[in-house]
Amino acid sequence: NLNLERIRQFERDNIRLLEEIAIKEQDIREVQENQKILGDTVYKRRQAFEEASEKAEVLLANLEQLNQEISNYQQHIKETKGDIIHVLQRMSDCKSQLSRYHTMESSWKSRLDKIEELTKDRAQERDSLLQTKYSIHNKIMSTKKSLDENNTKKTKLANFLAEEKQSLYTQEEQIQKGKQHLEGKLSRLNLLEDMRKGYEGFYKAVKEILAACQSNSVISSKVCGVVASLIHVPEEFETAVETVLGASLQHIVTQDEEDAKYLISFLRDNKYG
Repeated sequence: NLNLERIRQFERDNIRLLEEIAIKEQDIREVQENQKILGDTVYKRRQAFEEASEKAEVLLANLEQLNQEISNYQQHIKETKGDIIHVLQRMSDCKSQLSRYHTMESSWKSRLDKIEELTKDRAQERDSLLQTKYSIHNKIMSTKKSLDENNTKKTKLANFLAEEKQSLYTQEEQIQKGKQHLEGKLSRLNLLEDMRKGYEGFYKAVKEILAACQSNSVISSKVCGVVASLIHVPEEFETAVETVLGASLQHIVTQDEEDAKYLISFLRDNKYG
């Protein structure tokens, strides 16, 4: 029993030790994690320190440059003091000149006032002359407009007279042509009338048939006339037609072939040819 109790005690101690070991291992892991975190923090702090050191170096360099610029500016101020004094002296001289200029300005203003009065007088005279000029110009333009209107009317009238003259000339030409045409027709009509009455110029056989038509109604009913009295052509073609037809103008025209044969028999029976 004693051994059993020892074994149990040993097992309890063993379990307790294992628990303590587990706790220690957990503590070790936490310590390791904390060490890692601290290492990272130290690393970051070191980087931040290095960056701050670099910035500090840059700031120091800028500070030195700024000190140099301040020194240069102070030197420039010393150098420009003399210029400022010179400028102040020039300003004093300018004030004196300005005072003289004011005096001259007053004198010039007085003169300008007189000149303005003279200018106003001249302006009034100019306005009066311009008004007179405009009045004369308006009269000239009115006269010119009236003259242009008269010229336009004159041109229209001249054109109208020319057109009427041309129309009259054309009508006279037409009348002259009509008279010539009428005289030609009358001359031809008189010739045909003379030929009809005496049958002069016709062949003997034609003349006998035409004469028989006056006394023989049968012959007259079968004769339409001669070609010369039956055809009508424009005046400008009369000579050409007469030349082409020649003796055919005296041919007797009948209604049909039977009438023509009858007339031929009439001529043969009466020995007219």
